Order: sequence, then structure tokens, then C-alpha cells
Amino acid sequence: MARLFSILFILVSCSQLRAQNYDYSIGRQIEKIDSFSFWLEELTSIGVRETGSEELNLAGEYLISKYKQFGYTDIKLDTFYYSDDTLYNIIIEKPGLDPNKWIIVCSHYDSKNSVGANDNGSGVVATLETARIIQSIETRVGVRFIHFSAEEQGLIGSNYYVKNSLDTLEDLQLVLNLDQLGGTLGETEGNKKIYCERDEAGVTSNNALSYLKTDTLANLTRAYSFLEPVISNAYSSDYIPFEDAGYIITGLYQYSDDNGTVHTSNDDLEHLDLDALKQVIQVALAGTMYFSRNTLPLSVGTTVIPKFEIFPNPAQDFVQLKLYSNEKMNYKIRSFDGKTVLDGTVIHQTAISLHDLQVGVYVVGIYTLNGVLINSSKLIIAP
Repeated sequence: MARLFSILFILVSCSQLRAQNYDYSIGRQIEKIDSFSFWLEELTSIGVRETGSEELNLAGEYLISKYKQFGYTDIKLDTFYYSDDTLYNIIIEKPGLDPNKWIIVCSHYDSKNSVGANDNGSGVVATLETARIIQSIETRVGVRFIHFSAEEQGLIGSNYYVKNSLDTLEDLQLVLNLDQLGGTLGETEGNKKIYCERDEAGVTSNNALSYLKTDTLANLTRAYSFLEPVISNAYSSDYIPFEDAGYIITGLYQYSDDNGTVHTSNDDLEHLDLDALKQVIQVALAGTMYFSRNTLPLSVGTTVIPKFEIFPNPAQDFVQLKLYSNEKMNYKIRSFDGKTVLDGTVIHQTAISLHDLQVGVYVVGIYTLNGVLINSSKLIIAP
């Protein structure tokens, strides 16, 4: 997916997440993310998924088999023709309590000149992981997962779907597009950001709602990942036909080294940052659960959310953790890839040694004694 960004502004990460933005029921589902790297290895082992190739057909069969394993029974093939090739979009539906309301989560499964680990195996496995986890969760709005074909030839599959297969009488509330996630391994700073894409072109009547949905996606990014959200314009991927037809769109994209990786043989697993990809999948899952209005309970218990602060921040050898409550709490410090590197207990205030931690960005979480995350804040360890 070629990219020319005109980024309007960067949303600065909050030093402290507001408790009302964090839904522990969503957080518990995010903890289940664990299979995407294995699926990505299986998908890329099929080979180069060029439009019209046998490898693309095998990839389609692979995806259908995965959804059947997850327990989905409503799987459709949206057949269309391009040049002399018979192609199909793969559509999987999870109905909501309101049978006429839907969101779409989509990713293209074809590739160009490569096995397409980044473009777009990453979006495919993010869709798979989201679908697997949400399959048994009741939602008020239905979720339609779509894997489009022939994206690399100019959004052929998604254009066909919007013009020929989409029911114009249903209430399609949002299209969430997942394309090129996980960045490029070694781009440390770039992989800490995620582009949240909004509608800034085409039909203007849908722009305002796209802005609001994308702002929400950025807030979910802060709440459920370590990534820094960046607001950007939607460009050159499968949400564009929906945008042109007046539907509300948003998307997730992570910058990668276009010159050295995308659409070349270097777009393989060795060049993909799997830790960054996991963070984006957390956002995709949180966004899907939020926008589909899942019916899980909003919180666990009636715990009062205490305020806390960490100082100095950035820190070097030590950091002070101050809790504005007399209640005993647990804390965990997690690295960028989600691993717990330090934990302990705090009452009012405690000093934490950082001598064994490397320079970088971490997240400090405050937990009840029975393990419920109730607040968190970013911590920077400086050289």
C-alpha cells in the first residue's frame, strides 16, 4: 500500500490514563492475544499471494479453515472477476443483538512481489485474532470481517463489494481497515507510534463522524497499548471505496521502511516487529469490542479509582510511586512488549529501583490486591 502522508497533528500521549477510558472487561480479552505470530508464519509460508495465483487461492482456503476452527458458520465468498481471473472476497459475519446494525473490520489478503508479512499479512492476522477472541462475546452491533482480494491492483475487491454486494438498507456504522501493521524491525521510534486514519477527502458529509470515531480510536490506543497515536489521513487502501460511497471510516497503519521492505522480497517475517504488531492488535481488538458495543460488564466490583503519580519522569536510577490513597495496592512495570519487569506493593508512597532496567518507555500499572488493573501511566527511563 503506497503511502504519502499529510499528517495534521500528533496527539500527545497522556502521562496518566483516565480511569473512565479503561474497561477492564476489554483488558481481560486483550490478555488472550497469543496466536498471531504462528498464523503469520503459516500464511507467509504459502508463498507470494499475487492476484490470480494459486498461492492466493490457498491463502483463501487457509483463512476459511481458520474461521471454521473459531466456530464461525456464516462464511460467504463474494466472487468477482479481474482480467481473466476469478477472485473472491471472504466475508464472515457475527450478528449483533440488532440485526440491522453492523461494523466492518477489513484487511486485504493478497500481496505483491513478496510473501507480504507486513503488507498485508499483519492486517490479516490482526483480523483473525480479533475474530477469534470476539466470537463468543455478545455484541449489540454485528461485526462483519472481510478479507479483500486484488487490493494491490487498485482496490478492485473492495470496490466490487461496495458497488455490488453491500446492502444499502442496512445500518453500516463504521469501517475499520487494517493494513501494514508492525512496522519494520529496528525502527525503534517509528514502531512506538500508530497512525489512526480518518476521512479527510471525498464525500464531505461523513468527515465529521470519521473525525470523532478516529479520535475515539486514538483514545483506545492510549488505554489499551503502549503506542503513541498519530492522527493521519486515510489513503490508498480498502476503506476508500466506502469513503467515496459516504460511509464512516477509520483505520490503523504503522509506518514501515517503504523503500527497503514493502513490495520487495524483504517483506518477510525477519523484517517485521512482532512486538509492535501485538500492540496494534490490542488496539484493533479494543476498537472492535468498543464500536460493536459488547455486552460484557463495564467493570469488576466497585473499586474507587485512586490517583497516583510517578516522579521524576523521565527517571534514571530510581522513581517514586505516590498513591493518593491509604489503600494497599500492587504495582507492575511492563516493557514495551507487555512483559512484566518489576512488581511489588505500595501504600501511599514507595521508591522503586530502576538499576536493572534498560533505557526506554515502560508502563506502570496500579492493581487491586486481587489483580484488577485500575490505572496506569507511562514511565520513561532516560540514559
